[in-house]
Amino acid sequence: MRTATGTLKLFHRDLATLGFSQRRVHDLRRTFVSLARTDGAEKHILKRATHAAPKDVMEGYTTFEFEVVCREVAKLNLK
Repeated sequence: MRTATGTLKLFHRDLATLGFSQRRVHDLRRTFVSLARTDGAEKHILKRATHAAPKDVMEGYTTFEFEVVCREVAKLNLK
């Protein structure tokens, strides 16, 4: 299991390798969500891949199959 600090260090190392300026890990999630939704991913399903379980009772009892969540993530069109 990675620590938050360890993840940030590795993320910054990768950004430097690619020639990008430092960013927060949260910026990576924001970019992913924005691009995936632009490419057609459903918000209510994609949210399960990027956020903690919802506090709403009905949403908390709703479970999407792994394949369904993967299908939404796969809508991200990487070139």
